[in-house]
Amino acid sequence: MSILGDNLRIYRERAGLSRRQVAEYLPRTVQTIGQYESGYAEPSIATLCKLCELYHCTPNDLLGYEQRRTTRNGSPDKQTLEYLKS
Repeated sequence: MSILGDNLRIYRERAGLSRRQVAEYLPRTVQTIGQYESGYAEPSIATLCKLCELYHCTPNDLLGYEQRRTTRNGSPDKQTLEYLKS
């Protein structure tokens, strides 16, 4: 599994949608949705954006990306610097 694949499944289930419903919305095949969720394939950026609209989330949510904080001058804050050092 992949972070993206896991998150695609989690957000689909939270939305109460089946793979078939998502496939019809995109449009893609049910098998393709399964491949996205299992990590065997990745959606295009355009498809990722459509999934975000459907699931009411951001690409960062699906990709598992957490933006690091910065100080007012744009440099990383202390917590981010510690993370980068580790």
